Amino acid sequence: MWKQEWKNYAKITQFELDKHPEDVQNSLLLHCAGRNIFKIYNTFEFTGESDTNPQTVLEKLDDYFTDEINE
Repeated sequence: MWKQEWKNYAKITQFELDKHPEDVQNSLLLHCAGRNIFKIYNTFEFTGESDTNPQTVLEKLDDYFTDEINE
């Protein structure tokens, strides 16, 4: 649901994600995901990956929640 909120916020505000630096995109993503997501985000290891790349963060969150559902 938070992914929908993130995309909707971008659409409503006409925030063109690809025209902003990765750290701004990532901050918006984490904000839309909610306060509790930071506990999860802070457990991620970013070996050779940027911790501000929103696509990387989305993939890690998807993996986290997919693993949680499968357990």
